[in-house]
Amino acid sequence: MRGYFGVGIDGVSKPMNLGNLSRIANAFEASFFFTVNAHVKLADAQSDTSRAQQVLPYYAFHDIEEFRLPVGCRLVGVEITDDATELPRFRHPERAAYVAKGQVMVEGRSFAAGQMIVFGPGAARLETGAEAARVMLLGGAPVGPRHIWWNFVSSSEARIEEAKAAWRAGRMALPPSDAGEFIPLPD
Repeated sequence: MRGYFGVGIDGVSKPMNLGNLSRIANAFEASFFFTVNAHVKLADAQSDTSRAQQVLPYYAFHDIEEFRLPVGCRLVGVEITDDATELPRFRHPERAAYVAKGQVMVEGRSFAAGQMIVFGPGAARLETGAEAARVMLLGGAPVGPRHIWWNFVSSSEARIEEAKAAWRAGRMALPPSDAGEFIPLPD
């Protein structure tokens, strides 16, 4: 059993970041997605090519006072500032971090806003550069093997077949900046 969890963000101001997080929530098979004090609408998040908003419950809270988590859920998050120190070990078998704002360094590599970092086994250290960063940590028990076919990744072969059918039928929206050419599924 993988548990019950959601993915959310506070103060998002760019539709692309909101769409990316929504897509990530769907890819990690989250139970729900939420925003607090969002400055954009989920409908404007064209980078969510998975259309997570059609399959995941979405909760928009106007401010932190209105924010509520479902019973049994814990809030896990981090904001890294210029004077940050090493993070305590994030103890989950599978771990990742999404950079929502700013830039971070991991093992000498730089990651900017909109990028996902998937950690290997062992400890990891996140460091900021010249600016503050806002990072969402994701972690949990393994969800099992992943299946990959063309641009589709899922823990369920049935979901990949559904995605193929949706792509063939034109039910997947393309990002506005990349909608000029439709690429058919490979044979």
